[in-house]
Amino acid sequence: MAERIDPLPYIYDETNEKIVEIIKLISDFCGITEENDKYPVDPTVLWPLIWQTLRLISSVTCWDDAPEDLFLTQTREQNYFVSLRCKCIRCKLCDDDFVIIPLEYIPLNGTDFWVNVKITGMINGKYTEQEIEPEYLATHYDKAKNQLYLEKTLFYDIIRENGDNCCRCEHKMNVVLEYNAGYDIVPKGLLPAICYILNKVNNGVDEEDCHDNLTQTSGLLRRKKVGNVEYEWSVSDTTNSKTATLYSDLHDLGMLDEVLAISRCYLATQQEELGDVV
Repeated sequence: MAERIDPLPYIYDETNEKIVEIIKLISDFCGITEENDKYPVDPTVLWPLIWQTLRLISSVTCWDDAPEDLFLTQTREQNYFVSLRCKCIRCKLCDDDFVIIPLEYIPLNGTDFWVNVKITGMINGKYTEQEIEPEYLATHYDKAKNQLYLEKTLFYDIIRENGDNCCRCEHKMNVVLEYNAGYDIVPKGLLPAICYILNKVNNGVDEEDCHDNLTQTSGLLRRKKVGNVEYEWSVSDTTNSKTATLYSDLHDLGMLDEVLAISRCYLATQQEELGDVV
């Protein structure tokens, strides 16, 4: 199994090569130098600003299942609930031979991305869990469809091993999947948007009462033309207007091709209807 990858921390860590690489990439592109006093060059101050920027983009593009999630490579957790039907005693299958699980994320290239996959459930009033071997996962994952195929016999063997003869109408079990997914590096196409948002964050945005600031957005904007919509910001240079403007900008940035290219929002909202998520 692959090693677990934690999200990049908010606090600067000089031993983390990924953080150092990202700071250099963004600093070079955005012109963050000692001669440019627009931004702090101290990495302990600059990195939290960059992290907030990456986090905002991750939120806009639906990579934020947990409070510290970014769109960069890290271990993702997915739960898939399975209802099993079988006939009495013999456990003859009444439905398909496989449980087909569409992965919610596109894993890393190759087959060494699984961190841990296990089947859990309550059988005869007792909690049970069983890990699935990496060799099995490697041969039952369809990269083209981004789906994992688990044979129903895996589930029924667990039921029998725990003393149940399958005389119940239905068994409910859970498949817990942990696998590494995300972008190894910051896509270069995002760098202009990152510079823009970083400038907003660096200029000071009050994160308190974000909901109120967000709902005020419509009052601070007015439409200038129909079709290709443009906005004119309020001339009131208050903290609230800065925050509301940032959230509105994020909505507009979310429509950019470069941002849409990494967005998971369509899959995140439509996966139940789609069935097969690719």
